[in-house]
Amino acid sequence: MHKLKIDQSFVRDVHSDQCDASLVSTMVALAKQLKLASVAEGVETEGQLAFLLASGCEAYQGYLFSPPLPADEITRLLERKAQPAIPALPKPVPLRAQSR
Repeated sequence: MHKLKIDQSFVRDVHSDQCDASLVSTMVALAKQLKLASVAEGVETEGQLAFLLASGCEAYQGYLFSPPLPADEITRLLERKAQPAIPALPKPVPLRAQSR
């Protein structure tokens, strides 16, 4: 799928600069109209993420989630994140047929 990447220079002040907020909202809307995925770069704060979520942005990258990592470390990070939040249940023990 093709993407429209929103540069971190626009994302940085979306929660405090009305011009940046308008530009980012417009870029997300443009991406939707063109059937492109919108990807925001440089997301560093919960405020930025909240704005982007409310705007309908589809993907995010930045220090809020992780600093840049070498390939082998990102693989380990993704594997850890893919682990279930609760421990796996023990395997059920089959019932034995009762003798009569």
